[in-house]
Amino acid sequence: MLNTKHFTLLAGDPKDWDQEILDGVHKHKQLVNIQIDQFNRGRESAELAKTPDGWFVKAASSLMPQTMISGPLSFQGAVTSGIEWANADPKNREFFARNKYMEGMPV
Repeated sequence: MLNTKHFTLLAGDPKDWDQEILDGVHKHKQLVNIQIDQFNRGRESAELAKTPDGWFVKAASSLMPQTMISGPLSFQGAVTSGIEWANADPKNREFFARNKYMEGMPV
């Protein structure tokens, strides 16, 4: 999880993928090309999302064909759903939330 200033990683282990991004950017590769390559090799990311209808787990990339993974759910239901989704393939999937959603929330 590269952006920990605004997001909290809830599940998954993206360290190797993140390192590829850092290495590629340092070699002046375009970020979008790195992301497409990683997606084609199996990387998927999902985000906790709040809507007027409730909480959802949504694709964090427009490359993913399934934009909504689960929802609408309660906050805890969406967190659990997202964690289960990421834990099905933790080396290739990550699930995160915006920090503002996590402040004071039990997980």
